Amino acid sequence: MASVGASNAPSGKIVTFEAASDLSSYQYRAVQVNSSGRVSYGTGGSGVNTLPTVGVLQNKPAGTARAAEIMVNGVSKIYVEAAVTIGNTITFGTAGGGSALPSTGTVAALGICTKSADTAGDIGEVLILPHLWVKPT
Repeated sequence: MASVGASNAPSGKIVTFEAASDLSSYQYRAVQVNSSGRVSYGTGGSGVNTLPTVGVLQNKPAGTARAAEIMVNGVSKIYVEAAVTIGNTITFGTAGGGSALPSTGTVAALGICTKSADTAGDIGEVLILPHLWVKPT
């Protein structure tokens, strides 16, 4: 699998939010801000994501109100829920994991795949493009 760029290490802007719950099992997954201003893993699926992602969780906060480090732009590792290849537009599935853009629906996309991942549970890389909304044609 090829990787774009000179480094395999994720790099970008990281900001800190409070976790809405225990996110220790959701490292490298897309997160969204809830109505309390805390982050939870992205809940996409069915081709429609109603809230844009703010980025990708970089650490493993083990409880409510713990510091959640979120990469909001740059290149990040991404846990995938389905195979993705370089150049795919990445959205997120029901548990915040990356997946390729579905063929229908308007979705909150996370960014562009920069390192392929072959199967669910693998780690790929994504160039995070904040607030990217895509309506497939």
